[in-house]
Amino acid sequence: MKICFHIPHFLFAAFLLTSALALSAQNGAASALEQVRIAMLQEDYRTAAKEASKLYFLTSDSAVAEEALNLSVSANLAIRNAGGKVSESFSIRISKAAKRLLLLTAEGTICRSFELECGADFSVPSGDFTVGTKLAYPNYELNGQFYKFNRPGNTLGSRWIELRNAEGTPVSGIHGEAPQTAESEHLFFRLKNSDINEIFVLLSEGGTVLVM
Repeated sequence: MKICFHIPHFLFAAFLLTSALALSAQNGAASALEQVRIAMLQEDYRTAAKEASKLYFLTSDSAVAEEALNLSVSANLAIRNAGGKVSESFSIRISKAAKRLLLLTAEGTICRSFELECGADFSVPSGDFTVGTKLAYPNYELNGQFYKFNRPGNTLGSRWIELRNAEGTPVSGIHGEAPQTAESEHLFFRLKNSDINEIFVLLSEGGTVLVM
């Protein structure tokens, strides 16, 4: 006995449309990447950074996103190496899922990318924040106990960047790593000391931070 399955015409049409859209998006991303590469070869680094960053935030293809990210960072580095000023101000975008912190220029291009670790959910809320107090070699107080910089119990590392909510209340922060701290013991958003030292001098109080 022969069994036949009949696919409704509208389902087949929907499948074809979805496939066509996916192929179109893939071709569009490949074309956009090629335009960025051309801009890099022509030493039009600001255009390259702008288009690469736009592609990074729009694409759903992880491989394309990673290449776009690297191209934007490289383009901004080329601007700096050529003696140009990358930006007058900087902002931050944090992805908790990807464990990644992006340093953005005033034009929204990706200048640097850093890996980070996140604390418990209550200490690393999502939303829009601003940069508050910045401290080098910070001391730390918890439950009435005071811990001096670089001493056991102080997990903040070399720098502390406070994050404030819309009401101006400190709710979280970005910090470095302490050498005596266990790998799982991090309180807020933790970067390597060398990484937070780099962004510390670039961020101004009142700068914007988006946590997703």
